[in-house]
Formats: sequence, C-alpha cells, structure tokens
Amino acid sequence: TAGFGILLQSLGSIPSVLLWVGCVSVTFLFGGSAPLVGAFVKDHFPSSSSGTIFGLHQVSIAFGNLLWALFLGPTSTSESAGFIRPVLGAFVLSGVAVATGFPDYMARLTKHKS
Repeated sequence: TAGFGILLQSLGSIPSVLLWVGCVSVTFLFGGSAPLVGAFVKDHFPSSSSGTIFGLHQVSIAFGNLLWALFLGPTSTSESAGFIRPVLGAFVLSGVAVATGFPDYMARLTKHKS
C-alpha cells in the first residue's frame, strides 16, 4: 500500500491527504479480515490444526500478492494511466468474488432465519 502510494504521490496527481487516508483504510480493512478468518478456522477446523491453517492462509496471501504484481502490476509508473490495469484487475476479481460468494451467503442467511 505504501509503495503504491509513493508512486502515485511522485506523479503529483493525488493530494497527500487522500493518499494517506487511502493507505490507512486499506491497512485497516486488511487487518479487519483477521478476526473473520480466525472465526472461520475456529468453527471449521480442529484446534490442533489451526496454526497450520493460519500459516497456509498467510502464505497464500504472499503468493497472491506476487502473482498480482507479476500479471497485473502497473505498466508504467511515470504516468497515472499505467495504474489502470491493477485497478481494473481489482474490480474484476472483486466482482467475481461477490458474484460467486453472495448467493451462497444469502442461502445460508435465509436458512438460519427459518
């Protein structure tokens, strides 16, 4: 987040206050996912294997970041148009996650209410 922010700041296209708010927000959202993962692991895996599951979760994040940088990294850091590919990739992958996970979530939610 900070590296992406520094690149954008060097272009001078975004005010530093907005950049700071964006970086803090992304860090907060990422940290906010940790309790959700902890609750899921606690409910779905035996306590003896929870450390392994958490380790695999963190390794998968690292590999995901590596693949993101390799395939969807900015094409050019000298102009803001080079950052279109990472942003579009984020929107597409987020849309896929919502489209595939939301119906299952709604089905579980209605099942618990009845």
